Amino acid sequence: MKVFKFGGASIKDVEGIKNVANIIKKYRTSQLIVVISASGKITNALEEVVNSYTKGHEDLNTKWQYVKDYHLALLHGLLGEDPSLDDLLSDLFAEVEWVLEEPPARAYDYVYDQIVSIGELLSTRIVSNYLNRENITNKWVDSRDIIITDETYREGKIQWEETLKKTNELITPIIKEGIVCVTQGFIGATKDNETTTLGREGSD
Repeated sequence: MKVFKFGGASIKDVEGIKNVANIIKKYRTSQLIVVISASGKITNALEEVVNSYTKGHEDLNTKWQYVKDYHLALLHGLLGEDPSLDDLLSDLFAEVEWVLEEPPARAYDYVYDQIVSIGELLSTRIVSNYLNRENITNKWVDSRDIIITDETYREGKIQWEETLKKTNELITPIIKEGIVCVTQGFIGATKDNETTTLGREGSD
């Protein structure tokens, strides 16, 4: 089994993602797991969204729209201008918008994890769909279904026994079939399915 990790700089633009696809093509006969970070400086951009939201700043919608536009530009740059492609990301955008629609009611660290975590989910959704377009059979896996942590938001501590069990249940069957597994670093979830992050550089 091989595990490839691609950081944000590797997938910051269309050409970067195409290069990642070319690398994966060379190894797709292996049992391969591909772990991908948020694109470019999107984690920083999402932190700005969190700060604007929690402080009630008027630029919240502008900062959130930047994140959306960035990912839609990547998506269309790779897959074409068909507006229906936007549906590939709409459910992930909705996860954040459900949070932003209500006044902040939870601790900052909790809110941070619910919003900032979306960066990895968006980037991997885009890469996975592009790989399929390039005939690289893969399965997108939400690492929140795999990585189980405690409730230390922003610095989730991995619960290794439960995580290993989930890995064997959900990841092993995919790679044994020769299908590339595309998933995220940096994020996990509690036993109650609350999204957590593992701290900056937590992908490693």
